[in-house]
Amino acid sequence: MNGDKKSRWVFAAAVAAACFVLCTPQVQAGGFEFTGLGARSNMMGGAYTAVADDWTAIYWNPAGLTQLEGHGIGVYALQVNPTLRDSNGVKNFDLNNYSLAQGDIFFRFYPTEPATLPSTSASYNTVNPGVGGYISLPWDLKLGIGSYMPVGNSIKFSGAAADSTTGATIDYNYSKTFFHIVNTVSLARKLCRYVALGAGVEVPLAILRYSASKNYAGGTGVADYNFNFKQNGSGFFIGAVAAIMLFPHDRFKFGFTYHSGASVDVDGTASSSHTGLGINETSHFTSELLIPPTYSFGLAWQVIDPLLLAVDWEMTDWTDQKIKVTYDQPGTALVNTDVDANWRLSHRIRFGGECEVAKGWFVRTGYTYDMAAAPAQDISLTNLIDVDKHIVALGGGWRSKKHWAVDLGYQLQYGTRNVAGVNYKLIIHSALIEGAYRF
Repeated sequence: MNGDKKSRWVFAAAVAAACFVLCTPQVQAGGFEFTGLGARSNMMGGAYTAVADDWTAIYWNPAGLTQLEGHGIGVYALQVNPTLRDSNGVKNFDLNNYSLAQGDIFFRFYPTEPATLPSTSASYNTVNPGVGGYISLPWDLKLGIGSYMPVGNSIKFSGAAADSTTGATIDYNYSKTFFHIVNTVSLARKLCRYVALGAGVEVPLAILRYSASKNYAGGTGVADYNFNFKQNGSGFFIGAVAAIMLFPHDRFKFGFTYHSGASVDVDGTASSSHTGLGINETSHFTSELLIPPTYSFGLAWQVIDPLLLAVDWEMTDWTDQKIKVTYDQPGTALVNTDVDANWRLSHRIRFGGECEVAKGWFVRTGYTYDMAAAPAQDISLTNLIDVDKHIVALGGGWRSKKHWAVDLGYQLQYGTRNVAGVNYKLIIHSALIEGAYRF
């Protein structure tokens, strides 16, 4: 393989890696694996499948809507401040150490360039909102409707490095934005004193924006070059949710919820250029994004009138995750890709409690253990930092006798992972607020 062909192969590999990054949302592995809708539920560690006695039942367990009287609305906001760390920095790869799974995007056009770019962390701030409500219908039916953003993030980093041999300066930029918005409508009915059923339709919308650039300039005896890659797309699908709630005793409830998930076709436009190789390509593309099926089971126990305890188990099936991108006009850089990602099932165990400490005033706390779904070879700052997470939460709230409810809280997610001697770390600080009104 001569030098030019080798460089073109490496360049095509980098673009294929970018497609992998586009298909792999960060922070949580997927849309239905976020910590949950609502401040109260999150403060109880997400152990809410068998509680679900407010407007957020549209997500946690639509059958829980049957516990509500009249009509109601609610709004929610989650302010997220994640920090992702990769002790190895960002790879400036060549043919010998390229990894599609890690989303490698920056490569060494000249062998004198450094093998690693100095960025070791990325952070951002975003607000993930939610709004919803419910109304009572004839025949003892409850209708729930809402819209929420389980994932919204924008990972960005940039920096500069030097080629110590030629004296060139290397400037690089990386930006990845992913928003996942779910619109849902559900119906619920209590069949008898002990059993309630709920079912609904979910219409998730995925919006992805990805770009990377690298500028090599000022070297002695070598030509300058620029590398640019952009990929923007969006897509939606129609999924289903089904739920059941059991009331075997006045103080015990059981709940089960299933979100169907689906494979979303994300359509958009991609462009890639490299002045050193004389490549400049643009094409429409279709990328397959997995929204995985999720199953959750919960138990709620009203120990005494002021004290509520709950526990949930949740499983998400990531085994069908893949890297699949098809271009209308494939070329040297924009290459069709179809690769199995080898992700696994992930599980979460959630515990939570709520205590009424004074009339209408509540304190809440919870804990979740969340298993990573991505294999070790996928972990990097340019792809995702997927770690086994510990999630702790603390908060409180106030409820009026008839109409109003306000909830506030703080949540910390943290986890580490060591892969082949490289340390990866994820820390997420979140503030939550929720308001609701019952008619």
